[in-house]
Amino acid sequence: MLGLGLGLNRLGSVLKSSAASIIQAGLQLWLDFTKSEWVGGELVVKDKSPNTNNAQLFAGKAMSFDGVNDQVDLGLLSATSDITIVMWLNLDDLSGSKTPVSIGETIVRVNNSDIVWYPNEDSTAITFSGVMSTGWHRLVITQTSTSCSLYINGLPIESATSIAIDTAFKNSYIGSYGPSSWFFEGGISDLQLYGTAWDSDDVAFDYNNPNLLAIDNPDSNLVAADLKGYWALSEGAGSIAYDSSGQG
Repeated sequence: MLGLGLGLNRLGSVLKSSAASIIQAGLQLWLDFTKSEWVGGELVVKDKSPNTNNAQLFAGKAMSFDGVNDQVDLGLLSATSDITIVMWLNLDDLSGSKTPVSIGETIVRVNNSDIVWYPNEDSTAITFSGVMSTGWHRLVITQTSTSCSLYINGLPIESATSIAIDTAFKNSYIGSYGPSSWFFEGGISDLQLYGTAWDSDDVAFDYNNPNLLAIDNPDSNLVAADLKGYWALSEGAGSIAYDSSGQG
């Protein structure tokens, strides 16, 4: 019985090897999307088949800010009484105070590992303590007339009571607060501004569908007019960051 068992095992190995050879010979493309790497100056997912049909990734680019004087001047803008600010944010380090975006008198600041939210520049700030780490994060901050909520990577982090937003028009910036202070160091991409507060379903849809906007969700109450600004920050070069919201 022992000898018969060994014989069956050897036969099974031969059959498995033959099947693998047949599959390998007929395999035209194999992209497992578990790893990307740079090949010839392009970010690709390597083809594991014999044909080397590497897939170039078009995942978008980010704008890099040096923490010294880099900023995007958005001109005169006003925050709305209900608002959602959405962005991909990459922190190189957790030191110091830096501003990813300031819209009117409403400011998002990173202070070490804290996210600090100013409904208006003269108000007492709301601090979400110890929520940030280095690397890329999908950041969503929503504000109604009475409360503010923070989401990171599609998950609710914390909510807090807030005073109302000041809707005065003021010079607004990506990467700084004002023309010369709290400069951001790191990467910012896919910055969106909505004139209404998202709910948790909007946040989840946004995070799980990176190639779509929250307004593309047929189950959402959001409409296209709610999108007030959409800066992909993917130009890669030049002096203009284009607004794709239709608001100019």
